[in-house]
Amino acid sequence: MKRFWKYTMSLLVALGTLSCAPDDMDQGLLDSLKPTDPAFVAFSQSLKCVTLPVGALVAAQNLNEYIIAPEENKQAIEDLYYQYEKIRDDGEGKWRIFSSSREELYHILNGLTLDQTGAEWEVVKNETFFLDTTKDPQIPTSGRVILRSLGQDVYEIELTDVTMCVVKHEQTLWRHISSTHDNYYWRYGGVVVDGTFRVTTNNTAFRAGNEELQMEIEGSGEFRDASGAFYGVSMEITDPLKFSYSVEGVPTAYGTGSMSLTVRPSPVEEEQVEVTMNDSRIEVAYSVGGESYLGTHYWNFE
Repeated sequence: MKRFWKYTMSLLVALGTLSCAPDDMDQGLLDSLKPTDPAFVAFSQSLKCVTLPVGALVAAQNLNEYIIAPEENKQAIEDLYYQYEKIRDDGEGKWRIFSSSREELYHILNGLTLDQTGAEWEVVKNETFFLDTTKDPQIPTSGRVILRSLGQDVYEIELTDVTMCVVKHEQTLWRHISSTHDNYYWRYGGVVVDGTFRVTTNNTAFRAGNEELQMEIEGSGEFRDASGAFYGVSMEITDPLKFSYSVEGVPTAYGTGSMSLTVRPSPVEEEQVEVTMNDSRIEVAYSVGGESYLGTHYWNFE
């Protein structure tokens, strides 16, 4: 068991959830950890790999509302979503939203707006949700984020080599996914993500002012450490994740659903994690080193 605790501590340190640890692995600190803590960290990272792209979809829906609005309504929409920013049509399907401190870039690839079936948009840049790796030569340039409209209020998000920040540190899970404040610092949790997610929404009713924005998310993906360290997680949504969202692109209430994870902390090790979320707690089943552990975690306290 002592070996397991040492491994738990080492993994938590590696993942940035503890800033430092004594060389002798202080037993008091080890005893304070839950056996499922490493699994919960991997889950928190995986969940943010899902919620951030959905936030980018919300941002694109905001722009889409502006694009399709009658000319006499555009100023009101700009004041609603972009009070301190400007919107520019750069031609050839390219749109820019910017201020003195931030920028969003979109490319409409086939001339269709997101409310039209078959639309395909590329999120070229949105630092609220994805890292702009061109500013740092130590990690590769981010890949592609493609949004597709599959029908009314149904979308697909395809991620290819997309870099984002999934740092947790000592935050609660709720703060981790509902705040954009820590999404900019890749050195403390940058990962490269591939995946495809299907998102069913009530966007039409929401934009008409009738309902709170709801997202139901399905799909799978994987991420790897952006620094080159051997650490990665494969994730599959086994029961659709359901969250309400704000127009800023962050969840507004605890979610529900289930995920299955395969965690790879080294080239020769694999660990299995099963997670079920409800609106009061998160149940974690963790298999590592031939042993299995069950733990209960919470959205707003550990």
